[in-house]
Amino acid sequence: MARRAYVPSGKSDPGALPRLAVAAALAAVLGGLVLGFVSQWLSLLLIYPAALGAVIGGVGVSRVKSRHVRQPLAVALIGLGAGLLGETSLHLVKYARFRSELATMLNNNPGAAAYVEANGLDAAVDAALTEESATPPILGYLELAARNGVTITKAGHSSSSSKPTLTGVGVYALWVINFLIVCGIAVGMLVSEARKPFCEGCVGWYDATHPLAFGAGDSPTVKQAVLRLEGSQYAEAARNLGASDGKSATRLTLLGCAKCNAHEPLIELTRITGLKGNKPHEKKVFVSLISPSEAAQLRAATRPAPAS
Repeated sequence: MARRAYVPSGKSDPGALPRLAVAAALAAVLGGLVLGFVSQWLSLLLIYPAALGAVIGGVGVSRVKSRHVRQPLAVALIGLGAGLLGETSLHLVKYARFRSELATMLNNNPGAAAYVEANGLDAAVDAALTEESATPPILGYLELAARNGVTITKAGHSSSSSKPTLTGVGVYALWVINFLIVCGIAVGMLVSEARKPFCEGCVGWYDATHPLAFGAGDSPTVKQAVLRLEGSQYAEAARNLGASDGKSATRLTLLGCAKCNAHEPLIELTRITGLKGNKPHEKKVFVSLISPSEAAQLRAATRPAPAS
């Protein structure tokens, strides 16, 4: 029998998506503002967008979970929009700081005094950024920032003491990569949460894990177990897992709703390697929905015998 994947229903609580969008947007703006402010002292390049993506994703996941959002595509779009908003906020902070520094320089420049007096300081800053062209000042700032380059700095060290690490096209590429990192992390977290199995009858996420068997994790045993599961021989797969050698193992479980027996649980076979190391690695090698009757029979077949 072919595996049956869980497919989200595409539903959510009333008003959930607008609330999720607002929460993600606020997290993006706040995160961008904070990182933009901190960046004047410390520039860690790819760590910043990862942190921003995690902030957006973390806030969004809490809303997805609490508002029962089962719409992966919608949350992905929200994550993309929030990522763009966060990156924009970060650049706007840097832009505002640069304008302030440039204004101070022009105000102290005798050669610019006449222009400043005639047109005002803000107009002088705009003119310096656009070089009298019709482009918006912020685009002139971005072009200048790319030309000047980006330097990796450490806390307590001035960026002026180091040569730029990236300039020109490299800076534009870095900005694109930063955006992709922010959106990739945020979207990944949101979509992963929205795709988790959900009991439509009880209106709640699957919250009960029923252990069925724990056994050997060598390749032949895992392969045979998968074949049995694909053939709907669930009880036989559980009985023939053998014993772990202490280096690797397999775990067979049912994931379902704790409130009812009318839903279709997920049967999952997980292979665990590196048990003797510091960080064991888990990988799900088989996941499929099974019927409520199959789940009931499987629980009964794997239930420990009562003590005599």
